[in-house]
Amino acid sequence: MNAVGLLTPIQLLLIVLLGLLFIASLRVFKDRLYLRVLFMLGLTAAVVFIVYPSLTVYLALLVGVGRGVDLIFYLLFLVIIFALISMYRRILRLDETLTNIIRKEALRDGKKLN
Repeated sequence: MNAVGLLTPIQLLLIVLLGLLFIASLRVFKDRLYLRVLFMLGLTAAVVFIVYPSLTVYLALLVGVGRGVDLIFYLLFLVIIFALISMYRRILRLDETLTNIIRKEALRDGKKLN
């Protein structure tokens, strides 16, 4: 917020973009409640940090980080690592499922040939 207490144009733009991201996320996370809740918490935190940017500095100093932007960077790094690990685990499960399906098909086709 600026000195008058109004949101700056960039703050308004970012909040609108987060709103659009929220609407898009309803479709993406429709089957997974825990992801929807985590995403909502992240969006809520983002809006709070956009409206009150000095809060990030306060929290950064509270945990021993020099600047608020550094704290946000570290948190985003953790989120990205979590997402990568989750996607990797999902790929492994899909690979195992596909292998099992192909194995069953091969055995069934082998029995047909005999």
